[in-house]
Amino acid sequence: MSAQDATPPSPGKPERARPWRLGLLLVALALLAGATVFPWWTLTSTSGSGFAAFEFHLGYLCLRPSGLCTAYGPLVGSQSGYRAVASTFGVAFVLVALAIVVTFLAVLLELASGRRPAAQNAAPLTRFVAGVTALIAIAYVFVALPGAFSGSTLPYGSLVTGFFGGTSGGGVTLTFGGSLGWGMALAGGVVLVLASGFRPRRRRSGPPPT
Repeated sequence: MSAQDATPPSPGKPERARPWRLGLLLVALALLAGATVFPWWTLTSTSGSGFAAFEFHLGYLCLRPSGLCTAYGPLVGSQSGYRAVASTFGVAFVLVALAIVVTFLAVLLELASGRRPAAQNAAPLTRFVAGVTALIAIAYVFVALPGAFSGSTLPYGSLVTGFFGGTSGGGVTLTFGGSLGWGMALAGGVVLVLASGFRPRRRRSGPPPT
């Protein structure tokens, strides 16, 4: 056996960043960023005269097909019935923004994990915290929005009985449910939680077991 073969690996040497794990973090970061752009919940009313869709984003409401969008602040100022709904999405916005910041930190830790053992040890926890924060935002909107909407004085408010659903009557068909932004945040949170389960292998500093 050569002297090179007999030399044990240096203990505590940090592992280099893994491209596939860094790729998962970047995908999750893109999904969470997209969740701030696309609507989280849509209510659509269809009748013989056409259709109207209310698209609820984290920071504003858009009406289709007109394309008119209004931020929640001025909307609540003119129509107080939107206050509970705006508050629900306001909390979700804060949680998603926090998840984005922590995910970006996780990317930096992953990049530094090949040089700093502390970054390598902190990276899994950071990924987990970011993922859980995003999933809390998802769950909060799922649970709180139906009550906030049905308890308001908004059009069709009394007909909203859940996060997903629909009803028909009087020549009008009403459908409502989660939209692309909500789904992107859900996917981003799941990716981060799954990525947090990957632990770097630790090299043995002692002799192999007999």
